[in-house]
Amino acid sequence: MRTIHKYELSIIDDIQEFNLTNSYSINHFGEQDGKLMMWADIRTESVDHLTKIQVIGTGHDIGEYRASHLQTVQMSNGLVWHIYEVG
Repeated sequence: MRTIHKYELSIIDDIQEFNLTNSYSINHFGEQDGKLMMWADIRTESVDHLTKIQVIGTGHDIGEYRASHLQTVQMSNGLVWHIYEVG
């Protein structure tokens, strides 16, 4: 079965880990009630998979590891977050 799941992202420099499945697709990042959120399409019958996400502020160090830019979100308070999948 496929379902949409919502996850809150913390605004921290550290890499965050989410236990998704090995068959997922990230649909959207956005703001909800002042919080940074991620929505993902999950196949619930698939095997668990640890997905690593990092939230980077404009002008902050991205790091030297392999990362793919997923989306940029501008919050209502004017802050802009750049979201990367680390892997």
